[in-house]
Amino acid sequence: MIRFRYFYHDDEMITLRYVHNFLDHKGLRWNMGEKVEGYTNFLHLVLSSFVVWSTGDYLLAPRIVNFIFFSLMIFFAWCLFIKRFSGTKAKRMLLLMMFLLIAVTYPGMIIWIYGGLETVTYASILFMAFSILLYLPVTVKNSIFSGFLFAAAAMTRPDGVLLFGLCAVYLFIMNISLKNWNCFFVFTITFAALFGSYFLSRYYYYGQLLPNTFYAKTNFTLEKLHKGWLYASRFAASIILVIVTISLLLWKNIAAKTLNAKATLLLLSIVLYAGYIIIYGGDHMLGFRFLVPLIPLIALLCSELASRLSMRSIVTATLLLAVNVTFIYIYDQQEFRNATVTDPAAFNGALVGNYLQTILPKGQLIATNSAGAIPFFDSNHTFIDMLGLCDTTISHRKNIPMLAPWQHVPGHEKGNGNYVLSHQPDIIILGPAQGTDNKPWFLSDAEILSNPLFRKEYKEQQVNIPVSSLKLNSLVVFRQKPVADSLTFIYYKHIITKKE
Repeated sequence: MIRFRYFYHDDEMITLRYVHNFLDHKGLRWNMGEKVEGYTNFLHLVLSSFVVWSTGDYLLAPRIVNFIFFSLMIFFAWCLFIKRFSGTKAKRMLLLMMFLLIAVTYPGMIIWIYGGLETVTYASILFMAFSILLYLPVTVKNSIFSGFLFAAAAMTRPDGVLLFGLCAVYLFIMNISLKNWNCFFVFTITFAALFGSYFLSRYYYYGQLLPNTFYAKTNFTLEKLHKGWLYASRFAASIILVIVTISLLLWKNIAAKTLNAKATLLLLSIVLYAGYIIIYGGDHMLGFRFLVPLIPLIALLCSELASRLSMRSIVTATLLLAVNVTFIYIYDQQEFRNATVTDPAAFNGALVGNYLQTILPKGQLIATNSAGAIPFFDSNHTFIDMLGLCDTTISHRKNIPMLAPWQHVPGHEKGNGNYVLSHQPDIIILGPAQGTDNKPWFLSDAEILSNPLFRKEYKEQQVNIPVSSLKLNSLVVFRQKPVADSLTFIYYKHIITKKE
């Protein structure tokens, strides 16, 4: 908790710009006058809005939401293992310890409490939904509760629908043996009513079946499949002793013929979700963000497998998991090591956003690849998101040419330089949040730089922004490394009067 306290990610500030406009009674919009769903975390956005409304602290709000759900997960796990698992008190405490040694100490969980995005909230809701479905009595009341939580998970991240579908199949099969269909129908109807209402409302508001981010990031290629596999492999390396422990426990359960439906569902859910992330191409963010939601399910699977074995096996597994905690911090993967400071796009974007809000007249149009901190800290202006997360034209572009290095990073493939120039933005920021000098990072950069109109109508500007000028208006603290006195901001200014 101390090590990662400065981490904060730029993408969370995309959500916070929506929160700002929502609380300002301007609707769930990134730009005024445009309806674009540039987020995939509706429930987290709503909960963060409530905390902002209560505290007035935008940056702190998503951290509070994440920490609340992280604490709920721990409390729920304690109730589950103490009250729902059989055996002696010592055995139940060891099973709880096994769960905590995986779920609570994994660095990615802590990183994304601070990072601001919905990862930990989503992971906690999924764990509670699975726990109720698997360990509470199969009653109508519990089925409603479980269906409600799966709907909440899917409203936090849309891929929760995949796990709901698998669990619905599980409940259907279980109900065949019980000859009681009420629980299955109530479970599915509860989910369909809640998630269906949300889905139809967002479709009516935004006019797209899926969030705009899906169109911006989804572009299946063999390269993405390869990157997804490497991403999952690095994640597996970070929990290698957990995988060894589960493999040993699984083998013992199979040999003793004690493998049950609960463990099978958990194992299938983990494999299905991991496969989906591999096909998606993984993620570029630190802490294995996309696979962190599996951590509580992996921990629950480990404890479930161990619960059917002897105390000797449980003690051995607990010791292996304790060694894994030490291994993670000694191994110190880059995905964890670099999360000890604020995401550079967030830190530099906050400086640039503060600066632009101060020096530019209101109503200017700014084109940038950084859709988070810069637009959040500069609420006076309209922006073009050149990566397409918050722009439907760019996100729906087909036949993408590969012209820039960062296009090979998941989620950064798309752009449209000619489209950006057709809007004649007052300011264009190429590359990262602080800008770059004639060096294309992304597709829009490459196409803009190759367009003669850009050379004719735009002039490069450079300014040094003092780091001391950074104003967060929050209890959150940003920290960069190495520490610098100023940031060199490079941008291109429109020097020809716009056509009427």
